[in-house]
Amino acid sequence: MSEFTNQVEFKVNDECDSKTIISSLGFLENTAGVEDFNIVGNAITVEYYQQLTSKNELKELIEKVGIDLKQEEEKKDIKKEKNPFKRYISKLAESNAKNLGNQRLDCCDMNKKNY
Repeated sequence: MSEFTNQVEFKVNDECDSKTIISSLGFLENTAGVEDFNIVGNAITVEYYQQLTSKNELKELIEKVGIDLKQEEEKKDIKKEKNPFKRYISKLAESNAKNLGNQRLDCCDMNKKNY
C-alpha cells in the first residue's frame, strides 16, 4: 500500500468459494480508482485511490453483482474529554438516553394536571 492509496476489507456474509467471488469481481480490475484487490477466504481486500472512489462506492459495486456482505458494526469515535465536568455531563446524558429514551423524568410530571 502506498501513501496515496487506502485499503478496505469487506467480509462476505455466506461461505462462497473463492472462484465464485473472483468471477463476480472481475470488473474491479477495470474500475476507476481500484489499484488492486485480493480475496482470502470470506474476505475481500481492495486497495483504492480515495481521490477517485470511496469505500461506500466500492461496497455498493460489490453488492450490485450479488455478493452479500456482512454489516459493519458502528464504532463510536468519541474523543476523551479533558474537562471532568464535561465528561460527567456526557456520561449523564448517555445514561439518561439509555434509561429514559425520549421520555421525561417522573418527577417532572408529578404535580401537573393533564388537560
